[in-house]
Amino acid sequence: MKGRRSNSLFMILVSVVLWQPVPAAADNYDPPARVARLSYSQGSVSFQPVGDSEWVDAVLNLPIITGDNLWAGENSRAEVHIGSKAIHLDRDTGISFLTITDHRIQLRLMQGSLIVRVRHLDNETFEVDTPNLAFSPQTAGEYRIDVNQEGTETAITTLQGEGEATGPWEPHPILSGQQARFSASAAMDVDAGEISSTDEFADWAAERDRREDDAESASYLSREMTGYEDLDDYGEWSYVTGYGVVWVPVVVPAGWAPYRFGHWVWVQPWGWTWVDDSPWGFAPFHYGRWAWVDGHWCWAPGPLVSQPVYAPALVVFLGGPGVSWLPLAPGEVFIPRYHTSPGYVHRVNTSNTMVSLATVDKVHSRYPTGSSTPANQITYLNQQVANAVTAVSHDAFVNGRPVARSLMNVPQKRTEAGGVLLAVPAPVKNRIAGQGTPAQSVPPAAIFNRPTVTRRLLAVTPPGGKTVSRKPGPGNRQPIPIEDQAPTGKSLPSRNPARSHAPDLSTSTPPSSAKRKVEPQTALPATSRVRPAAKPAPEAHPKSQ
Repeated sequence: MKGRRSNSLFMILVSVVLWQPVPAAADNYDPPARVARLSYSQGSVSFQPVGDSEWVDAVLNLPIITGDNLWAGENSRAEVHIGSKAIHLDRDTGISFLTITDHRIQLRLMQGSLIVRVRHLDNETFEVDTPNLAFSPQTAGEYRIDVNQEGTETAITTLQGEGEATGPWEPHPILSGQQARFSASAAMDVDAGEISSTDEFADWAAERDRREDDAESASYLSREMTGYEDLDDYGEWSYVTGYGVVWVPVVVPAGWAPYRFGHWVWVQPWGWTWVDDSPWGFAPFHYGRWAWVDGHWCWAPGPLVSQPVYAPALVVFLGGPGVSWLPLAPGEVFIPRYHTSPGYVHRVNTSNTMVSLATVDKVHSRYPTGSSTPANQITYLNQQVANAVTAVSHDAFVNGRPVARSLMNVPQKRTEAGGVLLAVPAPVKNRIAGQGTPAQSVPPAAIFNRPTVTRRLLAVTPPGGKTVSRKPGPGNRQPIPIEDQAPTGKSLPSRNPARSHAPDLSTSTPPSSAKRKVEPQTALPATSRVRPAAKPAPEAHPKSQ
């Protein structure tokens, strides 16, 4: 690092124990353009939605947002992606997602081990708070953070890149190949030099990262599109005249259609959000559009942009009986059913399909509150596709039941004539609907009640533009300023012996994550519009939004 910054320039605070997220106070904020995704789960992995006291079994493709908690129990592992950033959890590890926004990711690690792969760190901050320190990568790289079972010691290993640890001492740089250990009030030691040994957790995380490094899909998609890394194993890239490069799933269940095999959950502020059952089922259901070409469904991801905007489900809801929906086709306009600005409506459409702003505005104008001639006059291309519309009963929908087990028959004539459903039902209970299997492994309450160190108070910016600190909710403890703690004033001594990635923790061996080769169910006809995609230049530069 180029220099040390004094404590007077940093306010290091102990974060609120029972942290609660700040509601979108002004209803004027657009939702974030990204969320986290549970991309891998082995063993007993549990999830606690923000604002809920219950722990439930975590499911793949679960969208994770600010305020959610995740726990990997004994002999378990998990992986979370936020765009190109991968967060690997070892056994007996508990984390909270304090902040996930377009320019900030802040995690809280109370116990266990994380390995974080940061591919890009442009115009954003990434922070991991522990009971002893706040750690921030300063460059792209790979970082390991270990917190012992008692929460009294933190070890930081910079496998690649450079980071900075901040606590009741001057901010301390940790360079590539260094490992540092910290107690509750003291910087204990640092190892400089190569870290030669490893453990099973590090090997597993490295294999997962190598798999992502080799992803062919990164040639056609931005790595900031959460979920891109799982497409190679389950589909093929082709070119379709009129749509461009598309991805075709090669093995799907009988009767499959987009948004049919999965369930709905309620996630604020987006509302109803699709969670797909397929291991590849995140990116194709939250970005892009679906098209029916030559007897096959194919996913058109849209233009290559640096940061595509996440959507809860790119569908249009149709009228009853029950609740029905169908996937939007390329060029069709997605109208959010949650509060947004006109600029957000532009971005969520133009980053996911080829469509003009004039078309977006024209369709959007048909949805204003109180409109007497709204969107039931719009014809959607996939309404003409047999078996494209999925319908369930009102009861099945609002309770988040598995859709494929609750299907209603929809006559084709009704799907072609059906108008757009302007009011989608509200959930019966809360976000847990549809994913509420009680957790097999629940962390001790004391772990998630531990205070952790953070660089600054979380703040909100009201419409007037003045930044104010969030007030703790009832029962929350006030953060403790650094000046009220006991700084030791000493810096880390440097020494050379090689040390394992995990100073004090042991792990178990995970199953192999070898690539699976799949074969298409049917061959494409000779007259198909689909042909193999031409691979773009290795260093394609997506345009910024």
